[in-house]
This record gives sequence, structure tokens and C-alpha cells, in this order.
Amino acid sequence: MNRPTYTPPEPWTSYDFRINQVYWSKRPTSERDQIRLRNLRDLSNALSQHNIIHWLYGKTLLGAWKNQQLPDDHDDDIGIFVGQRPPLLDLIERYLKKDGFRLIRNTEDIISVEREYRYIDICLFRRKGRKRLGYKKRHHPRHHFEQLEQVKVDASPFPAPGDSGTLLERTYKSQSKLGDATGRGLRKAAQIRHPKKVKDKTQSLLANRAPRHGLGRAALRLNMLTPFQVRYKILSESDFRNLHLEPSESFNWRWRKRHLDLVTDNGRLSMIGDIVDHLADPQVQEKINTAVVESDTTSPFADPANLDIDFWWSGNNYFWYCVWYQFRHNVHPYARANEYIRNIGDPPLFSSRYYETLPEMGEHDIDRLLKNNPIEVTNGAITGGKHRALAMVGRLVFGKSYRPVPIIELS
Repeated sequence: MNRPTYTPPEPWTSYDFRINQVYWSKRPTSERDQIRLRNLRDLSNALSQHNIIHWLYGKTLLGAWKNQQLPDDHDDDIGIFVGQRPPLLDLIERYLKKDGFRLIRNTEDIISVEREYRYIDICLFRRKGRKRLGYKKRHHPRHHFEQLEQVKVDASPFPAPGDSGTLLERTYKSQSKLGDATGRGLRKAAQIRHPKKVKDKTQSLLANRAPRHGLGRAALRLNMLTPFQVRYKILSESDFRNLHLEPSESFNWRWRKRHLDLVTDNGRLSMIGDIVDHLADPQVQEKINTAVVESDTTSPFADPANLDIDFWWSGNNYFWYCVWYQFRHNVHPYARANEYIRNIGDPPLFSSRYYETLPEMGEHDIDRLLKNNPIEVTNGAITGGKHRALAMVGRLVFGKSYRPVPIIELS
């Protein structure tokens, strides 16, 4: 198996779990299921050998009970009693690590382990009154867990709750989620169990703003509608140089590392002014141009593209080309990358040939672009509009005049 170039740290962030889901959506089912079954079998055997009572749970149990197969899912689920958390963590540390498993999540309700970039959620069950047990907000009659039975996945036996059929019927029927392992009911189940995250009001309004309305007025509306302090202002060149390209704790320092490294001297620089001074050296420019690896944009990415490992890790040119080519007309946003790849394709998106076909913007066009699309800044660091900021960096690097940069400042 080709492991992804990006290796998440321990513990994983919420972004890492989303990235993992997108990654596996592109891989063949046979490849996924071989790893999943091997991981489940080895984990279950280790739990049994160390007297940790456990059972298949959730969609994993549903697939095994109905079809003796693993369902199409981004993870697998096992249940244990919460009192067995200490021996489980000891098992992971002393034995499972030697077999390649990593502890990637450890919360009040769930412990997750990963191997070969597939992960298993171990759900911690607690008493919910005298006659019920539950995981998070799910409650089940305790008799299902007092006497376990057995199910098989591809002929491999696994422990399961007693009378699993009734438990599954009650679980899914109670939430209007009856259906087979690939049917409409189960898709609804997935939607209910994994609700779409809602951004805070400020982020939502910023993301949905319409440039034709003018961002000065948008900023005023945000001031009135949100509890956050939002300011619209235009930066002097000195103020622009004092911005940080990325917040110090940002996930992007890892996720977009290859691209950020080229313009920040491998993460050594963060402030815009320092980056400008560094990149103004012709020897540095020559070194960077020699090190450029153009991202492979010849085939569509999994949606959303910016969570696809191949989008960020097949090359390192995105940010440097913003500096090198500066402001150009008709640059496609990330969100429309697949649209360009499917409908146009050549020159390859975000390649040097791509930028060279786009006409340069004049100062009037740059001013209008920036006015309609202010850069978003939070606590002195750029959190939106990084490409426009780097295009302005490019103007300063190559001795062109600074154009006033409007920002929406959040604090």
C-alpha cells in the first residue's frame, strides 16, 4: 500500500479525521476492506487475550449481522465497558503499538486506534439507569451485553451483543433508519450520526458574502449581527508587513506544509515583512525555482479538493507561484478545481504554463479585486485570502508598488 505523504500527529485533529475519510473515498473497496478486516481481527484477538470484553457495534455490527461483510464506511466500531478503559490503554501502549497500531483519540466516550491509515473507534459504554447501558446518547437494554453471541465477517468470528437483530432493529427503527447496508435508510443513519458541522455565525456570513454588495457594508452588517468584534480597514504597507502569514497554531502548517515551506524558509518565517525580505534575494529565488515540484492536477480530486491528500502533497508550488506570478485575471479557486480539470484540463491547473496564459492585472484591477475581496485577519494573522496576500508579497519582492490591502479583522 502507498501510504499518504502526510502523516497525522497523535492525537488526530478533527481535520485529520475528515482528510482520512476523503482519502479512502478514492481507494478501491478491496484495498480498504483487506486492511479493515485485518485490523479488526488483530484488535479483537488482542482484546480477547487480555480479557477485555468487547463486541462489534454500529454500522460494523449491522454489516456483519446482515451480510457477513463490512459495510461501506470510513471507520469501524467496537464497544467495551467504560471500566475497562485502563487495561485497554495499557494494552495499546504495551502490545498494540508493537503491531503498528497508534492511539489517535482518547476522550471521555471514545478511544480510537489506527493502523495502515485505517482507524477503529472503541466506544465506551456506561450504565444509563438500572436496566440500560449506553454510549453517548444511545441507550440499550443491558441484557444485550450480559450474554454475547457471535457474528462473522468473511468467515472470521467476532463477538456481538446478544440478540443483535433486535438491538439493531430497535436502534435504527427508533431513529427512522431502517434499511439495508447500502440503502437509503442507512444513508440517513450516517447523516444523523454524523451531522454536518455548522460554522459559527461570523464564519458563515463571511463565507457567503456577495462581493457586489461591497465589503465595507458587509463588515458593518457583521458588527450588528454577531457577538464578535469585526473591523473593516485598509492597511498601510507597514501594517501589511506586520501581519503573520498563518496563525502560529494553525493546522495548515502541517497540512499545507510543502507549499508553505517554500515561501517561509521551511517554517522559519511567519511575518510578511520577513518573508518579503527573504524572498527578495535572487539567490533564494533561484533556489526555490529549482526546488519547485508542480502539483499533479491532471486528474480530478476527491471532493472537497482541499481535503484530498493528493491536492496538497503531490507538489509544492501553489504559494510560491502566487509570489512569482502575482495578480492574474481568471484564476480558478480551489473549490472549482475539479470543474477546470474536467472541462479544460490544459494547461494543467496552477502550473507555470497555466499562470503564463492568464493576463496580468493592472493596478486598477488589483484595487478592485482587493476591495471586493478583503483579506481576513484574526489576531494579527491571515485566516482567509492567503493567495491574494502572497500575490502582494510578490509585488513587493519584485520592486512594484504596494497597493492598499483592505482587511476584515476579527477578534
